[in-house]
Amino acid sequence: MYDIAIIGSGISALFFAYTLSLAKPKLQIALLEKGAPYSKRLCPIEIGKATQCVHCPLCHRLSGFGGLGKSEGKFNYSLDFGGELPEKIGVSETLQAFQKVDKILCHLGADQIPLYNTENPFLADKLASYPNSRNLTASVRHLGISLADSICQKFEERLRRSISLYTHCNIQKITQSNGLFRLHSENCETLTAKKVIIATGQTGSAFTTSLCQDFHISPKKIRLDLGIRVEMPLTYLTNTLKGSFEAKLHYHKDELTATTYCMNPKGRVIKKHQYGLTMADGQNYRQSEPTNHLNFTVFTPFYFSTGAESLDFAKTHIGNINQNRERILCQRYIDFKNQTATSPEKLLLNSISPIPGAEAGNLYEEVPKKCIDGLHGMFDTLKHLEKSDIPTDTLLYGLDGKFYEPTLPTNRFFESPITGLYIIGDASGTTSSLSQAAASGIYLGEHFIQSH
Repeated sequence: MYDIAIIGSGISALFFAYTLSLAKPKLQIALLEKGAPYSKRLCPIEIGKATQCVHCPLCHRLSGFGGLGKSEGKFNYSLDFGGELPEKIGVSETLQAFQKVDKILCHLGADQIPLYNTENPFLADKLASYPNSRNLTASVRHLGISLADSICQKFEERLRRSISLYTHCNIQKITQSNGLFRLHSENCETLTAKKVIIATGQTGSAFTTSLCQDFHISPKKIRLDLGIRVEMPLTYLTNTLKGSFEAKLHYHKDELTATTYCMNPKGRVIKKHQYGLTMADGQNYRQSEPTNHLNFTVFTPFYFSTGAESLDFAKTHIGNINQNRERILCQRYIDFKNQTATSPEKLLLNSISPIPGAEAGNLYEEVPKKCIDGLHGMFDTLKHLEKSDIPTDTLLYGLDGKFYEPTLPTNRFFESPITGLYIIGDASGTTSSLSQAAASGIYLGEHFIQSH
């Protein structure tokens, strides 16, 4: 029997297990992951065995040890975005947890990448007279894929020495009897634990839905962000990026909101794959040859009552663009401004070359109107800041997507209505970023240290 069983090995789970196992080495802790060990997470596309998604039974990009830590590794330490952790545990507690997250990352090698801040006095001054927009601030440690890989591998090595780590262990059901939890799996022995931590991240929707049904826990709102990826000349945002590496701009008018996401100066637009969908994403310039371009997504949020509704909406809109063949829609800004389709000939002659597989078209015909309106609002903000129009050869890609888990009822220590059952990180719906997910893990780990 284990004192604590952790289901899932995403970022919140790693920081929880790391924090608790160091301070309480005698605790019997099991970490149960349905996917592969980190070194075995080999996406066929990434290793050159496929040119498009082959729909593996379990996606190695999303599932396996480290969860979405296998990514660009962008830790935005911010109270302005990335989840609702400050509202749940308090501002000072969140800031303290952020410091501890970064200390652990640096101990594992992240200190070779500088920490930068998106605060920008120029933007604050310019947006003070522009009430619909503001600059969201963060301290950022952007690891990049290679360093994020290295750190996740070190996490795995260290945790294997201090806890019981099970991979390829798909927990299908949890039952409770006499104050103990029994974890039932199709391919592992049934385990018993005094306390259970759910840390399945953004890939555990089916599991958390089933869990809520079994324990009569009622989920709250579910959010989905859809947006248009923008690729423009690096020189355009000279004023906006004065003194900073990126800007996190938020536009809000009436019921419409739009936010810039994952800004990559000198980076490239790439394809990403999730839930069988192909989307436009951005890559840090450190991962390849730097470019003279800058890319970012302008996201608008949508809300649903169930996870199935959210996923169906995304699959409908992104899937229709993909046309069962990884198609990405691409339009020049000048054509977007004039509400006319971009032709293949014009796209071929564009000063910025589109990513491979992008096809010329018209965003107005294939993208939700809310995303179009959000992009217009954000472009108005950029034009206000730069005092000039968006460059005509700017490319717009549809669509990008960011998925969230349902917001589940938990107390300030992430304990559900079921005593001894905790839900942390993105699985709880409270966090939606690497930094806040990691902070939630540390926060709960320290709570357990004090109570054990």
